[in-house]
Amino acid sequence: MAADFISTSHHTEYDQQMTFPSESQKSAAASAASSPGRAETSPPWEAADSFTHEKETYTLLRLYPGEETPEPITPHRTATAELPTQAGQVIRTVKATARTTELIHVTWTDDAGEILGAWCPARSVIF
Repeated sequence: MAADFISTSHHTEYDQQMTFPSESQKSAAASAASSPGRAETSPPWEAADSFTHEKETYTLLRLYPGEETPEPITPHRTATAELPTQAGQVIRTVKATARTTELIHVTWTDDAGEILGAWCPARSVIF
């Protein structure tokens, strides 16, 4: 399991000189992502990490499996999970889609009908 915290003495890729491709070297995806219409079609980052449950808005606390390769759960299994949020406990019926030693990836549909996914600690998912 990996955390998003980096100690101040730990070097990151941002310590390196950053170079950007010229316009002629941009991929089609990068070009489309920087197009003017993108802002109208893609939610801002904060919205992508937020969901509604029983008319309350919650922000996900993102966990990642790190170096460990996830094993798919096929077929996806229905489970109950305590979703990792920044404020409050949210327990939802979910579909488990993948697992590592410490984490299980789950998906669910929020009150607005949007399908979301997150990694949850394995101990917070009950099959």
